[in-house]
Amino acid sequence: MYSAKIINSETMKDNYVSYTLLVTCVSGMTGRSTVWQVLRRFSNFDELHSLIMDKCGRIPQLKPPSKRFIPSKDFLERRRKELDDYLQVLYQPDLHARYPNMRFLAIDFLQPASYDNRRKAFPSKPS
Repeated sequence: MYSAKIINSETMKDNYVSYTLLVTCVSGMTGRSTVWQVLRRFSNFDELHSLIMDKCGRIPQLKPPSKRFIPSKDFLERRRKELDDYLQVLYQPDLHARYPNMRFLAIDFLQPASYDNRRKAFPSKPS
């Protein structure tokens, strides 16, 4: 079972925000926990949501934050909370049971370094 939460956000010099996710994976067989951190941008969350929509359709419980950007401290804190709320819903086991195609995409999103390469294996549907 996987869980993730945002533990830090930082505005980078190229004027984007990098979010540090603390990921925990608990083995169903041994109960042993493995913990790591990954960096993600808002655009990564947006791409993940698009992939989920393409593969699973609309999932009412899964609501991403607005794409609209307002450069203020309050906005950035609100977006961070909304992304963290999104993660909490995304990794609910009952949601994965109802939408099995989403499970692989959600787990892949948390993998260090290889996410950017592997997500290309799931191109969006043509418009």
